Amino acid sequence: DKTLIHFSKGLQNLKKLRKLRLDVSNCDHLSGFGLIRVSKSLQKLINLEQLYIMMNECSNIDDEGIDQICAAAKSMTKLKELALEVEEIASGGMISLSNTCKVLTQLETLYLIFNECA
Repeated sequence: DKTLIHFSKGLQNLKKLRKLRLDVSNCDHLSGFGLIRVSKSLQKLINLEQLYIMMNECSNIDDEGIDQICAAAKSMTKLKELALEVEEIASGGMISLSNTCKVLTQLETLYLIFNECA
């Protein structure tokens, strides 16, 4: 989590960023707290057009973490491409994703990869 917290502090300053790929796969030490901090920084990236977040084999990420990513994505009105890979997603996370997709009217490409569905 400490690494992501430090990363999130710098990330929020990249106001002109158009593409971001964040791969934290195989990070068992990552928790929802670190993801919340990153999500808050992501909300400030209003020019983002492509967002890829890979959290494969991150067993500590729960629906709250997915909710935070979705909340951040809702503020990205220019987002055209979204890719999300998670180890496991429950119904709460699916509901958040569904509600996010309703808001992202500029979205042209959507990749959702769920390795396990609860």
